[in-house]
Amino acid sequence: MIRKYRRKLHEKKISSSQYIPYGPAQRVNHNNHTKKSDSMLSLDQLKESLPNVEWASVVVNWFASSLNIKDCKIYPAVEFQDDSAIVPDDWQVGNITRDNAQLISKDDNGNPRYGGTVSDAALIRYIEELHSRGYKVMLYPMFLLDTKNKEWRGKLGGTPQDISDFFENRYSKFIGHYTSIAKQTKVEGFIIGSEFAQLTRVKDVEGNYPAVAELVKVAKQVKLQLGKEVNVTYAADWSEYHSYDGWYNMDELWSSEFIDVVGIDAYFPLTDGEEPPFGYSAEDVAGGWSSGVGYDYFYDYSKSDPEKIKYNDSEYAWKNIEKWWSEVHVNPGGSKTKWQPKMKKIWFTEYGFPSMNGCTNEPNVFVDKGSIESKYPRYSNGEVSFLSQKTAIEGTLKKWQSSEMVEKMFLWAWDARPFPYFPNLCDMWADCHNWQTGHWIQGKISQLNVSDVLSDLLQKVGLKGDQFDTSDVKGLLSGYVINDQQPVRSIIKMLRRCYFFDVVEQNSKLKFIQKGRGVKTEIPIGEMVTNNVAKLVNISQLDLNSKVNVVYFNRNFGYPIDVKYAELPKQGNAATVEIPLIMEEGEAQNIAEVLLYSSWQERNVYNFKLPIKYAWLLPSDVIAISDGEKRHTMRIIKTKFESMSIQVMGVGYDPSIYKLSFPSTRSLMLKEYPPSHISKSIVEMIDLPHIKGNIASFTLISEEEGWKGATLFISYDDKNYKPIASANIQSTYGYVIEFTDEGITVVLRFGKLDVMNPTVLALVGKEVIKFQSAKLIDKNKYKLSGLIRGQKGTKKYEHTAGEKFVLLDHSIISFEVQRGKKFYLKAVTYGDSLDNTKAKLLIKNFS
Repeated sequence: MIRKYRRKLHEKKISSSQYIPYGPAQRVNHNNHTKKSDSMLSLDQLKESLPNVEWASVVVNWFASSLNIKDCKIYPAVEFQDDSAIVPDDWQVGNITRDNAQLISKDDNGNPRYGGTVSDAALIRYIEELHSRGYKVMLYPMFLLDTKNKEWRGKLGGTPQDISDFFENRYSKFIGHYTSIAKQTKVEGFIIGSEFAQLTRVKDVEGNYPAVAELVKVAKQVKLQLGKEVNVTYAADWSEYHSYDGWYNMDELWSSEFIDVVGIDAYFPLTDGEEPPFGYSAEDVAGGWSSGVGYDYFYDYSKSDPEKIKYNDSEYAWKNIEKWWSEVHVNPGGSKTKWQPKMKKIWFTEYGFPSMNGCTNEPNVFVDKGSIESKYPRYSNGEVSFLSQKTAIEGTLKKWQSSEMVEKMFLWAWDARPFPYFPNLCDMWADCHNWQTGHWIQGKISQLNVSDVLSDLLQKVGLKGDQFDTSDVKGLLSGYVINDQQPVRSIIKMLRRCYFFDVVEQNSKLKFIQKGRGVKTEIPIGEMVTNNVAKLVNISQLDLNSKVNVVYFNRNFGYPIDVKYAELPKQGNAATVEIPLIMEEGEAQNIAEVLLYSSWQERNVYNFKLPIKYAWLLPSDVIAISDGEKRHTMRIIKTKFESMSIQVMGVGYDPSIYKLSFPSTRSLMLKEYPPSHISKSIVEMIDLPHIKGNIASFTLISEEEGWKGATLFISYDDKNYKPIASANIQSTYGYVIEFTDEGITVVLRFGKLDVMNPTVLALVGKEVIKFQSAKLIDKNKYKLSGLIRGQKGTKKYEHTAGEKFVLLDHSIISFEVQRGKKFYLKAVTYGDSLDNTKAKLLIKNFS
């Protein structure tokens, strides 16, 4: 069932229990160009991108109405409630159906603030599908604040007196519902709650933490139902798991026999400053887990200018997870908690990073204009950097993969919507604009490191690993289009241009060195062998371009050729650079700007001599010389030894030009590109008494928009099919809502009636009727009058609501069939195949 498409059908109520469908259906779980549902394609992409994944944490959301637990209601919710039904099964969570479910609130643009709660049936099928693919599953029920500001649930608070009522009468029902599903689907892990950071700090008059005690009760209820084989935990916020105000408030939960592992949503800050132009290294990130803020020092935010304070005692260093895990915990009063050193493994129930520069400064933040929590990481300008995100993930894995302490790590987040349809279908998904800087890893993490690509190319031409070093080169590569044979040299030259690196020979080794470095050394003007300033700078007289066009393959939908450009506010020449790379629009824009601005910097050409003591200078080094009036920053491109001196050639250089991040406001110009489905055709035989002989008549329609037509194939043995008719016009038919002597009210499922020229025949049930007036009175709903009954030899009779109405026009297909024999029909939609089309068994009764 999970592979079947789910469709949204509009329905019209004609009695207390009877509905009839009308209008084209809309696929709700198939928004891609393959024949698979969105979630199935997304899982295929997961396996292709991350083949070593063993566990999947399935997040299912309910919603909360308030940050105050006294007033807070928790409920499943839906995005729409209208005259529609979802087939093959409509939405239901527990005993709540779409009709009586809470509706998700709308933002200022009229869009739902969130996607709705997944239905129980769909969730069960999804878990079963994950199991069938070999994944272990952790079920992660989580509620979100459906309020105007979309606050973080970690701000949920209240009095000690309200906590018991909240958990017993509201929260436990939420968790209990999914405990039952977890038991039914035999999941391997279950999270009882997450990030109640403020609630778990609430202290009663006796010095206890009632929310923590209630979580222990919840854990007990879950554990007793799921048994010892299922890992049960709580996903604590990174700021919550350790302690609060010196007290180990969470230890009652962590030491409980009903909690199997310590769960942490591990969004710890790993760096504390402005990110270098080409990002941190994976080693920097790995080192950040055991140094810096939260480990060596903390900030006092009570002052207007936060003060950095070193820890006198690392006991309360909240990023020092190893120390917390491996020691006895003693509260300020001197009492020991029940936590024993290393008593349970730690699972990172979440970790991840937004794809922005500076993401490791605050991994937990995100950009969402609809949420009050939206912000950039500290020291970040919010520019898109897939490289920063990927490096942060790689560094984190480097730190913990062989850890005795951290046993499992769940990376946030992989979406059930496949890339690139999400994020490109903005008319379908309102959160599409959040993807480019968000925590999503689809379309990002599978990109290749340029340094690895260079290494592979060099090894293909016979170089050994000790003959080159590409490790300094940064950047990610989505794809490279090769139309013919090319020498490796030309490929590297092109990559050098796009990813801004130099290639030099040092100590018999090829060194690939990233541009964007700062000044390596300052050289006084007096050190020059010739200190004539006029000879220091030679302004190149070459014609410089004022515009650069970059032609590239756009990463979105089929890799079309696209163009981005950069220009200066002056008249001049334009250069066009063809780059056979697959990239984001923002990446191409960035390359155009760097190529243009660097060419203007490099118009300054330097040629001078330095004393032999500077023999250590090498091509690609950056130096600065001040002549008293101006500071000349240059990148060395060539050196030559002469008698007791070194000849240096260089070009003007500005390190701030070179970067790989790009502004999110201009990257990924999202546009609707709805997938074109091959809609199934539906053929139905109709009984027309006035058609004599061996002729059978049929209607032909499709339930979805975009139908191009179909060919009918007939067989008398369901083996040998031959074409017998084709049509590209759908039949007009619907259902009777009301029938009186004065007229008929019908709702059309397909087609429309010509209200200006309506005098036509229609089959209503078994009677052929002519109507002379048709008036549109509602959506797809017509009032037919001027009836002439009993046409074509049919008899008048009392009609009832729900009878089929078929317009007898040129869309009706008729052909000869063998008298009294069963036959099979296949209506094969144009573009589809005979084998992919189901047969319909029919028999024509002849009067």
